[in-house]
Amino acid sequence: MLRFLMLPALLLLSCNPKAQNSPAKEDELKIQFSLPKKLKEVSGITLSKDKKTIWVIEDRGNKNAIYGLSDQGDMQAKIPVENTENTDWEDIISDPEGNIYIGDFGNNDNNRQDLAILKTDLKDIRQTVTKVVQTTKFHYQGQTEFPPKKSYLLYDCEALLR
Repeated sequence: MLRFLMLPALLLLSCNPKAQNSPAKEDELKIQFSLPKKLKEVSGITLSKDKKTIWVIEDRGNKNAIYGLSDQGDMQAKIPVENTENTDWEDIISDPEGNIYIGDFGNNDNNRQDLAILKTDLKDIRQTVTKVVQTTKFHYQGQTEFPPKKSYLLYDCEALLR
């Protein structure tokens, strides 16, 4: 009985706004800004290795470019990605070495057979162009129809984790 009473109490504590607004740790970077109006539909955001540039991408229907922003949200660079198309870019991440990856795996209609994670050669905001240097293609093991029946529309991804 005590366990059943403890669970709601823990859930209420986790929703406490004061607990969520605790001071930032030393290794956390707190940034607050507005995105440039030129960016219509940002779908992913990550930091450069030196934490001086915020890299963002836009979703399907927008340019195949990576945008570099300052910590104030000012656009500092628009870097085209030469050898790919923005089929449906959903997220962007960086690894500890500073490599930038784009998740080109948006699949709202569940009909894509070209899902991929794209590794770029982008290292610096002064670059005028970047290109994909590695493509990791993947598929959903359970998906055999493109698109599947409406009751099985579950083959879509929106984010990358490292």
